[in-house]
Amino acid sequence: MINLIYLAHTDPRFIRQARFSILALMEYIPEFREDYRLIVFTDQAESFLDLGAVIEPLDKARIREFRGLNDFVHRMKIRALQEVMTTYTGHAVLLDSDNLTFKDPRQLFEKLVVGDSILNQIEERLDQPESPLGKKFRRFFKKHPVIPVGSEELKIPMDAVLWNAGVVGIPEGKKFMLDQVLALCDYIYSRYQKHIAEQISFNIILGMNTQIQAGEAWIYHWFGHGQAINRIIADLFDQMEGKSVEEQIAAVAAVKEAVLQAPLNPDKLKKKWYVKWLPSS
Repeated sequence: MINLIYLAHTDPRFIRQARFSILALMEYIPEFREDYRLIVFTDQAESFLDLGAVIEPLDKARIREFRGLNDFVHRMKIRALQEVMTTYTGHAVLLDSDNLTFKDPRQLFEKLVVGDSILNQIEERLDQPESPLGKKFRRFFKKHPVIPVGSEELKIPMDAVLWNAGVVGIPEGKKFMLDQVLALCDYIYSRYQKHIAEQISFNIILGMNTQIQAGEAWIYHWFGHGQAINRIIADLFDQMEGKSVEEQIAAVAAVKEAVLQAPLNPDKLKKKWYVKWLPSS
């Protein structure tokens, strides 16, 4: 069993994004039954029940607990993965709501069966950072070369490969990695409140314990294209109102190329280190 996980709550924009992303996935996995389970952590269950989702309710108290003492939104990804791997059998794949599955991903998900993990795409290396944040984290880890993780001390590998974590796949039997990711993330974010603290933590722990497989050939994480793609989604949802799920899957499939070709947000265009990560670069 492969558990496919989404977090979708609070903001209607994220609800639409997640539903769009799930409909894109359903072109290849139209039903979530024996081999695949769709789990959505949400405060708006009615937006996902018709897609065959198992609902994990998110109320304000659960959101606060997931975000932790330092109120870090992306910490919720780690906690959702932990909850799924505690409650359900099988492998776990968490997809951010801003993801487009554009190629049959079942071959990718099978990588979990042999014990590999999944992240989205390589961005840089900790010992050769190109982005401002990469350089800042290199300096951070030089000041914190050994970090307590549970009852152990973790020596940070300064040659770690840094991946984008818009997709995170954890093989069955390796939930212990999530406990380490959470401890590392909490340590980092309590001292250095940057929005990729959870991503850096996934990079280090998964890289030390598994072979990481890239999801970018199957799934497109559009985080830098949000303005253009959100317009595509908003227009599409107006057109899809009242249509069946099968018709909605087809409608999403029809705009996938437009999503893949959507222009970057204007603030990203001037950043050479960012543009380098794009699939067309």
